[in-house]
Amino acid sequence: MAIDCALPIQFEISVHEGPKGLAPYIVKVEHRARTHQVSVEEVPVHLSPDAEDQVPKFIFSNYGRTRRQPSTVDDAYLDKFLKKSARDIAKLHGRMRSVYTNIQQLCIQAAEISSTVLRKQHLAETARSFRAPIRRVPPEVLSMIFSMYRGPNLCDNRSGRLLSQVSRMFREVALSTPSLWDSHRLDLGDLHNRSPSNSASFLRLIKDRASGRRLSLDIVERARSYPEYSDHSRVRALLRSSSFALPMLTTLRLDVTFLTLASAFSSFGKETGPTFDSLELLTLRIRKPTRDATTLTMFSNCPKLRAASLYLEQFDRFDAAIHLPSMPLRVFDYQATYDGDEMYGDYMVPWRESIQGCSALEQLNLSFVYHPDFDEYLADPPFLDDESSESQIALPQLQTIKVVNELSGRVRSIFSKLKVTENLKTLRFEAKSQPCIIASDDENLFPKMFCALSDLSVILYSLTSLSLIHVVISDDDLPRLFDMTPNLTHLEILNIAEWHEIDRRAAYRRPDNERLVEILRDSDLSLPGAILPRLVSLVLYVPDQRNDSFEATVKDYVTMAKKRAEWNASRNVSSTESKNHFEIHLHFFEESVKGHTDDNIDMLQFEMEMTKINTDSCRFQYTYDVLERFINSGCRPGEGLCGASIDG
Repeated sequence: MAIDCALPIQFEISVHEGPKGLAPYIVKVEHRARTHQVSVEEVPVHLSPDAEDQVPKFIFSNYGRTRRQPSTVDDAYLDKFLKKSARDIAKLHGRMRSVYTNIQQLCIQAAEISSTVLRKQHLAETARSFRAPIRRVPPEVLSMIFSMYRGPNLCDNRSGRLLSQVSRMFREVALSTPSLWDSHRLDLGDLHNRSPSNSASFLRLIKDRASGRRLSLDIVERARSYPEYSDHSRVRALLRSSSFALPMLTTLRLDVTFLTLASAFSSFGKETGPTFDSLELLTLRIRKPTRDATTLTMFSNCPKLRAASLYLEQFDRFDAAIHLPSMPLRVFDYQATYDGDEMYGDYMVPWRESIQGCSALEQLNLSFVYHPDFDEYLADPPFLDDESSESQIALPQLQTIKVVNELSGRVRSIFSKLKVTENLKTLRFEAKSQPCIIASDDENLFPKMFCALSDLSVILYSLTSLSLIHVVISDDDLPRLFDMTPNLTHLEILNIAEWHEIDRRAAYRRPDNERLVEILRDSDLSLPGAILPRLVSLVLYVPDQRNDSFEATVKDYVTMAKKRAEWNASRNVSSTESKNHFEIHLHFFEESVKGHTDDNIDMLQFEMEMTKINTDSCRFQYTYDVLERFINSGCRPGEGLCGASIDG
């Protein structure tokens, strides 16, 4: 019989009748226990031998289930039987109490034994751990391993706290590894249960454990996780505490609504606002905009701020202006999403207002895309508009412009208010969902995404690097475009020759390089006005090659690459990165070669021909891509356009 033993003990005892001819016996003793088990033999119950002989069996058969009264003789038998049964029952109750006492003593002994076993097992496990291989790992090596346990989102870094709870050894190493404590995430919802003084103490703890490392801090207002946050004084207190408690804070990210942001900075002036002496990278993501025409000036006391990112969701409803520190800012990353509601105001205003006076700006990244939940079949999509009466923004130090655009209309509105100089060297333009038509005559192109060559003339002349992704440029307009870029050394282009629109996000597209390769191959580079005379790097996207002219196409690529390499070698011109005189990188789309035996033979032939030109003077590379995924993989909220790098 199995008995679970624990104190206090509660028993449930059931008595079953034994087999025919044997005495009854106790078959089960149970109680509500939590831990230990004890095995107890079944306890037989002994009755007196003549217990059943006191009453003849015929009495039960004669009077059972009848209304008859026992006779005088039978009544005497019954009286004797009842007296004997009472004595036997009393004896049995006594034996049961004795069994209860024995069971309780056994359970107590079992509990003591079990406790001793557990203690011995714990000591044995502890002793066994002394030989564990992890104890032979030096703390320095363990610290390096911990540093790699950061997760994909470095800003939401909980690894330090998690590792500190594993063991005493892990805690000692984790607390002495500053890289585990250099980035943290704070949720504004937690401020409901945390006083400003506790937040300040937590920030000071971060600083102490980071041991002087550069710090990163995320302040997030989670959507729909709690009621509308109203106590914005705590946000102001948190920002002020961060500026004082974290002197080495170099990266700050705010993911909030505009109301929270505006209220947090409403009482800060240039002299009273929080001073982040070491802040270099600032990211603002505003998920709930405002239609109030307000101007918000923030982070004025950040002398080292060099890169800022501004993400606006539902930017068609955003009519406020956010002013950032102008003098130290070198990189500005702006991303706006459109959710399909009614347009309101000029959505070029927010980013233009943000960089007013940023005369030291060197890199400008802009992204205008649809919200992921936007109805892609909207009948009246938004259009770019260039009717704004704003004055031009002077950016004399601007070197790089990168644009991702998904909206229809004239692209000129993106560049029209920028006043740049010959310091501008790099332009990258990517059209998403639909191609951008670049033409000398754009009068009949509305409402498609389009751009006139004259609109680009003011920014093309000084360029050394040009990337045009998902554009439509006719054979006649290609020479006109490259006449405007005499200083170009790097060219990347995905030119769509055939484009048949099915709907706003689906179309049949076929890249075309035939005319471009012909221009680069046949241009007399020794004559004045030659096409791209300084070109050393070329990136092309190769169309479907399943046709009879593939061999001729191979020869065109080889001839063009050799000619350009020889020309650059004669003038001792080479790539600044690889030192090759000419580089060509071709992107083949999988749809054009996958699953076709003849095409695979053609690709092998192409690879063999192009490999022949790989010398110290010329370099050939190729990769495979998926066209539709490449074209439609636009930036999404919070992902960033180019990562807003900070150069040394």
